[in-house]
Amino acid sequence: MNFPKESTDHFPQRLGSEVDIIYNEGIENNNLNLYLVEHNVSEKDISKLLNRLKDTKYYSGSDKNLLIINRNEKIIEGFSEFPKIDSANLQGDAPVPNFISYKKGIYADPNYEFYIIHTDNKERQFKNEILGENASMPFNWKHGITYGVAVNKLEKDIIYWVAVW
Repeated sequence: MNFPKESTDHFPQRLGSEVDIIYNEGIENNNLNLYLVEHNVSEKDISKLLNRLKDTKYYSGSDKNLLIINRNEKIIEGFSEFPKIDSANLQGDAPVPNFISYKKGIYADPNYEFYIIHTDNKERQFKNEILGENASMPFNWKHGITYGVAVNKLEKDIIYWVAVW
């Protein structure tokens, strides 16, 4: 994988026993994602993580400032489709993945808190190819990277993510 090293530094060194790793390399859709999902994380480990993230800006699920990357993506028979939308009307200043390849609707779930470690809107290169503009994003976010952590204390899930578009 060609993600910048700093974009995965927040991923854990050791993993619990219930883990999903989801990698999506949709270069043709100008969208690359890596999620590491830990399930049934102890309250102690969640508290330790949140303590490390205490100075990191976070958003609750359904916060109007969340800008969902490829919000219009649908998975039909295992393939991603992107119905046309007017991206100029999209609002938000905190890009996060849509997590559709893991679980639909996470970004609207009020039990999730999204800790955004870094985001910027610079053009990126992946595997020696410059990624094109993402038509599903507003003008000032046609390119970018975001990485961070989503925490659901109720379900005891933690999602570490990096997304490039």
